[in-house]
Amino acid sequence: MKIEPKIPTIILDSIYRQYGKGGFEIIEMIKQDPSLGEPFLDNHPFVPAEIHYILKYEFVTHLIDVLCRRTEISFKISHTLQNEIALKVAEIIAETYNWSRAKKEEEIKYYLNYISKTIWF
Repeated sequence: MKIEPKIPTIILDSIYRQYGKGGFEIIEMIKQDPSLGEPFLDNHPFVPAEIHYILKYEFVTHLIDVLCRRTEISFKISHTLQNEIALKVAEIIAETYNWSRAKKEEEIKYYLNYISKTIWF
C-alpha cells in the first residue's frame, strides 16, 4: 500500500492560485516523488515540483524568467533569501537544460544583480 504524502494547505493554496488546473499535475508529481513537495525555504510555499512544471510547459530559458515572471518569487520572498532560492532553482534548471557550471553561475549572477537593483531601503 502506497501512502500519499501530506501536502500542507499553504502549498496547495499557492499551487491552485498560480496554476489552476495545472496544479493537479504538480500535485501528481509530488505524489510520485514527495521530495518535490518539500519547500525551498521554511515558511514559504514554493516547491521544486512547480519548477519542473514550469520547465515542462512554459518554455522558459532563464532563471530570472522563472523567479520574476512565472513564480513571482522575486517579490514574494525577502531579498535576504534570494541568493538561497536562486541557487536551488538554478540547480533544477541547470539539470533539466544541461547548463554548464558557468552558465548556471551567469544566470544566478544576472538574477541577483537584478534583485540588488530593485531593493528599496
